[in-house]
Amino acid sequence: MSAPSIPVGWGPREPPLGIAAVAAWGDCATELASRAAARQFRDGAVAVVASEDALVLIGSGEDLPWADGAVYLGRDPAAAGMLLPTILVPSVPVDLLERAVRKRFAVTGPIAVIPRGPTVEVLPLGEARGVGVADLARWVAKRQAAT
Repeated sequence: MSAPSIPVGWGPREPPLGIAAVAAWGDCATELASRAAARQFRDGAVAVVASEDALVLIGSGEDLPWADGAVYLGRDPAAAGMLLPTILVPSVPVDLLERAVRKRFAVTGPIAVIPRGPTVEVLPLGEARGVGVADLARWVAKRQAAT
């Protein structure tokens, strides 16, 4: 038996959401972390969730750097526990999308939902921890040493 699914399309959002986080993968994640490490933010002002290939920085827009290829995320008031791309809106109501994603993936904490081709990537953010510039520099060095 297959689980029910909801087809979700994405269109432009006007006006864009305010920036609350940024996500990146692969080399873009390394570039994002490197740029963040070069910024002068106070320790703990930015929280991070990282895997081997993905990086999500959570903080105020002025603390987050720009990186080509990164996806900037914001909060829609109708689904405050879910971050979405700032410039895209789903074709279904955001509260319905949040409930469906949480049910499908059994996620209870904060999440990011990001379209990636014909599917969406769901990133749990409950393990986000405040970091400092030195923490990001170490993450970058580790990634660069692995390549």
